[in-house]
Parts: sequence; C-alpha cells; structure tokens
Amino acid sequence: MLDLAEGKPLRDCCYRIEWKAKSRATAPSSAAQRWLILTDRERIGDHLAQRLREAGRTVSVVQPGEDPGRELQDCSAIVHLWSLESDSRDACASVARACESRARLWVVTRGAQVDVRAPEQSPVWGFCRVAALEHPDTWGGIIDLDPSADVEHSVSMLLPEILTNDGEDQVAFRAGDRWVPRLAPFVAAETRPLRLRPDAIYLITGGAGSLGLATARWMINKGA
Repeated sequence: MLDLAEGKPLRDCCYRIEWKAKSRATAPSSAAQRWLILTDRERIGDHLAQRLREAGRTVSVVQPGEDPGRELQDCSAIVHLWSLESDSRDACASVARACESRARLWVVTRGAQVDVRAPEQSPVWGFCRVAALEHPDTWGGIIDLDPSADVEHSVSMLLPEILTNDGEDQVAFRAGDRWVPRLAPFVAAETRPLRLRPDAIYLITGGAGSLGLATARWMINKGA
C-alpha cells in the first residue's frame, strides 16, 4: 500500500491546489427562467434578484431561516447564499436539501478560499465538491466572493458567473480578478532519511486496521 507505482519517490507523487487567475471564456447564456435566491442579510441576494429580473428572469427570494418549501421544486435554478449567514453544518444541510431539487445549483461563500478569511465557511467547499460528483446533471458551481468587495461589486462578479458556463465550477474573486483552482506539484522541503531502530518501540494508533498493518510491515522492512 505504501509502495509507489513505477518506483517514483514520494516527493514526485504529491500535489496541492494552487489558485490561478483566469478570465471568463465566452460561453452561451443560461436558459434557466425561474430562479430561486436563498438570500443573505446583507442583501447581495436581493440585488442579484433585481438584476436577474432586469434580464427577464422570474425570481423568488427566500430569507435566511425561512422554509423554501415548494419553491425548491418549482424553480429551474438556485443561488444559495445562506453559507454567508449560518455555520457550516446548517449551510451544508441546506445545500443538501437544495441538491434534491432538479434545479441547477450555485453555492456562494465569501473569504473561504485563496487568502482564507472565513475558515468557518471552508467546510462548505468540501461538501460541495462531493455534491458536484453526486449531482453532475444539476451542479452549477461554487463561487467565493471577495470579502473586501461591496454589495454592488459582488453582484457584478456573481451575475455573469451564474448566467454563463465556461466549464469552471469552482471560482473565487479577489481584487477584481477571477481565480480557479489547479493541481500543481508539491515540492516538499528536504528532509533527513528516516532511520528506524530495531531496539526501539514504535506505537501505531489504529494498528489493527489495513493501513496500520501496512505501515507496520513497511517499518519492519525499514529496520524497526
């Protein structure tokens, strides 16, 4: 289990997420006509709803704490901003409920990625990455707004993102720039070789499981 394919050293098999600036590519406009906005108390959702109405869409707005009820089933697109208002458990629960709708879903956070300023919202990203795999037909994306942007600027960044699809379903905005995640090689700092002593005692927590046993065998082969 710990043997690496093709004999590659561990340092050549590690990757991390890096955020890269990317302009929005030209893409067709969304055909969704009936929108549901799960809005926030700062009224980003209310301003977004007004802009969508100006674009000819029909929009319903549900305030934090209210039950969207049948609105979830009657709409063709949902913008979820409740992550800005509630803790990650409540936010994830409401995202899960929205996923049960047949509508395309966008989830909005603020300061949860790139230069993280709202770590309490970061679990929503992990949840949504799973939701994107389980509901690919209705997944729209997750968008992280700039914490320093005002309401109008936030809406100006958000609106084109939900009305067009250029293939990026994870996006963050900072200082007017659009950022997307990419995998990049992780270069670890140089370390000294591990030396295990045959006369020492090593404790492996959870050692009875498959990973623990594989670790024990690996350590024995290394001299423990």
